[in-house]
Amino acid sequence: MVEKSESTHHAPDNRHAPNIPLQPVRTARQWLQEGHKVAIATVVETWGSAPCPVGAHLCVRQDGHFLGAVSGGCIEGDVITRALELLQGEGKGAGDGEGLLLHYDVADKRAWEVGLACGGRMTVCLRPLSPPLAEELLRSETPPPRLMLIGAGRIAQSLCALAPCLGWRVFVIDPRAAFLTRERFPEHAALLCQWPEEALDAVDLGRDCAVVTLAHDPKLDDPALMKALASPCFYVAALGSRKNHAARLERLRATGISAESLARIHGPAGLDIGARRAEEIAVAILAQAIERLHKCEKSGEKKCEKNAEKRMGEAR
Repeated sequence: MVEKSESTHHAPDNRHAPNIPLQPVRTARQWLQEGHKVAIATVVETWGSAPCPVGAHLCVRQDGHFLGAVSGGCIEGDVITRALELLQGEGKGAGDGEGLLLHYDVADKRAWEVGLACGGRMTVCLRPLSPPLAEELLRSETPPPRLMLIGAGRIAQSLCALAPCLGWRVFVIDPRAAFLTRERFPEHAALLCQWPEEALDAVDLGRDCAVVTLAHDPKLDDPALMKALASPCFYVAALGSRKNHAARLERLRATGISAESLARIHGPAGLDIGARRAEEIAVAILAQAIERLHKCEKSGEKKCEKNAEKRMGEAR
């Protein structure tokens, strides 16, 4: 069963963990501008298998419309009910603007049924949403990861379809104009008809970037990898067989790139899931990029460097 309790008012830290969707807050801001009353529920603590991270939002309008999520569906009904009571001035915390802490505990034996697959607990802060609070939340938004795809082939098309589901921005880089057309790529993808080294200089690679080479052409792939390795990108990967990757490493090593830096390249790109079709390879690549992103977020730069050293040792 889902056990619930509540405690004293509390205003959560409005700084967001990376990749927390803020579209619910944007929509709620529009609701406020239209004259609606809105409450916002925010996950402030989780334990166990809670499916939504700290910072996730659920926005509820006084007529029952809602957007966002704070769990896998197991507590939304109760949170929405509490939000409506708050907006109607009937629930605890109504009128003070600070918030009410709602504590939920899901017993292991029922966890699968209610959405916390291994059992878990979470704390949600429920409070009225004001225009200043909405603006504060939106100002604290972390820019989404940027995915740089070198080579405008079939796998790049598949990645362009998948990455936006995560809120990631996609850049497709290829000097061949015939490959880089809107008939082949959606409007949300930025198309850069340039040589990779020029394009990557222009986008200013940072810790929010993943670079994946897909061209199977050293004239395109190698310069892009060299740029990526000289940056703090969280993920660098290259498509190709193990034999081709070994040859690639030899070419890059000959340019003076250290073994430690070369160990950052994931090659062949993607998790080993037996992928064959372009769509499957795209899933494998994106899954590996997500894994690296979360590991870097969790452990910080120093541990990421240690992981690179470990991969270098395994490659020897």
